[in-house]
Amino acid sequence: MKEFSYRSVMTGIRVTLSSILLTVAVFSSSSPSNADAPDTCSVGCTSAAPSLDGGSHNNSSISALQLASSAVPDRLETFTEQTITDLAEHLPFKNWQDASLDYTPLGPGTHSWLITIDDGVKPLGYLIITSDDLGGYILSEYGIGSELPYSLAPLKNTLASAGILNTGQQKDSTTLDSLPQGSKLEAQYNSITPYWKVTLKGKAPVYVHAVTNDIVPSAANKAPFPSRKTNIKSSVLSSLESLTSSSVINTQGEQDPYSNLKWLTNPVLSVKNGNDFIRLLRSDSRKSLTFTTKDQNAAFGAPFNLTGWQTWSPKDKLGAKIIYVMIPQRNTDLIRFIPAQNLIGLGKFREEANTLK
Repeated sequence: MKEFSYRSVMTGIRVTLSSILLTVAVFSSSSPSNADAPDTCSVGCTSAAPSLDGGSHNNSSISALQLASSAVPDRLETFTEQTITDLAEHLPFKNWQDASLDYTPLGPGTHSWLITIDDGVKPLGYLIITSDDLGGYILSEYGIGSELPYSLAPLKNTLASAGILNTGQQKDSTTLDSLPQGSKLEAQYNSITPYWKVTLKGKAPVYVHAVTNDIVPSAANKAPFPSRKTNIKSSVLSSLESLTSSSVINTQGEQDPYSNLKWLTNPVLSVKNGNDFIRLLRSDSRKSLTFTTKDQNAAFGAPFNLTGWQTWSPKDKLGAKIIYVMIPQRNTDLIRFIPAQNLIGLGKFREEANTLK
């Protein structure tokens, strides 16, 4: 296994505490100490105001506290390192080879982790890894870019525009300490959707998509997300199997569904399994697939385009391939890779041809 450089004390693992169950400092000055399960914020949890710039990054993801290295499960570290080692064999992940890693627990109840990857100057990408309830971990999604999920600066802008932040009383532009007294900010993950849950005292929670930074109706955060399946290994990369990744196939298709709305009049395509994505997204096609859902676009961050894919296959080549589809996020440099199977049945796909290249 290749060696990675990790910035931290003693062991070289830097762990950032997510805002799951994290009460922003203005709400409480107490610092509870609890050494329970390592995949929750209860480990060394301290009330703290999440930084909006993360120190050196102007648009970094969650930043709060450092935890002891023992807070990160050994199996999670191993799976993370193996996954990054494999991805670093291919473009566009080559610069991950000597990257630094930050671990942030996501929750509650999902047992997920956000692992951000950076070169010491800027973010390079991320992984979201989730406990699979079978004794291992799964790769829920991964991506490249500097504008990562759970970035706090755009969250602040969203909350300020919605009148949730007391902007007139804001003392520090790099924190969320102007949230109303008694509020709580949580970063959560469900299926293909990273999102924030903002609980205001005496009011219904406000949900913000952690990629698009759009406010999502609360009902949409309950219905559209499928639960984890018992046959999870057949659709996502699992730490319980030994798989290796292929090169990324990029169709050079249109990345922004709003740049050309002709796809709205195209017929809905039949997509029943991951192999259909491979058939429809050929490397020489210059086409993309636009994904939409009925009444749930905001919850999924849709519409968005699929412009390629990457496969993970057993090293002995005898098993089935697992496919992750490539989703460029409009108006950012973020490119997400999510399990193809997780999209099937949740919405509709239409073809969009790129005629400008």
